[in-house]
Amino acid sequence: VNSLLHEIAEEPIEKFTQLFGVPPNTLPIVNYKGKYIPKTLVTLQSALIQVNGLYEEGIFRHAGSEIELEFLKLQLCCERTLTPSSAHDVATVIKRWLKEIPGSLLGYLNDIEVTDRLSMQLIESRLQEPNRSIFIFVIDLLTEIAKNEQLTKMSAANLGIVVGPVIVLPIENDFIAQLSQVSLGIAIVEANIQKKLQN
Repeated sequence: VNSLLHEIAEEPIEKFTQLFGVPPNTLPIVNYKGKYIPKTLVTLQSALIQVNGLYEEGIFRHAGSEIELEFLKLQLCCERTLTPSSAHDVATVIKRWLKEIPGSLLGYLNDIEVTDRLSMQLIESRLQEPNRSIFIFVIDLLTEIAKNEQLTKMSAANLGIVVGPVIVLPIENDFIAQLSQVSLGIAIVEANIQKKLQN
């Protein structure tokens, strides 16, 4: 980390790009299989695949090292090649990026409108771009992990539990409302992974 900081100190300020906690539609995008996805997310997915994260036990459940997370974030923001120490570090950065999307990826979920598995599987049709494409991208990635459940120990239900809470709108000072949002997020992720697995 110190060596990277030293390099950064000698680089022009133009090299820094804020990639976390900013609206996805303000970020550089790439065409990924016909969908426009923030470059940051595609880079992180590639890094996860390179370190065999699709086969790693407990992926997205085990937290990465905080030092390594900051290191990876620095590399991303300074357009350096990612050099992750573990798949768990990359997966945790993906979750952090999703969690810091302003207004959340899914926005506020109305539990009156989202009541059954079908409405949960159709949630993408309610989203605006680029959130819709990002949601599909994330579900596709999680589905690949669920396909390797024997190795990862991460079923659709398990992935819903660890990813669902980071893509819903946080509601402060209202525990019941927050619990409802989290529960819907978990169910939506699980339902959409199951849908992909059945196709």
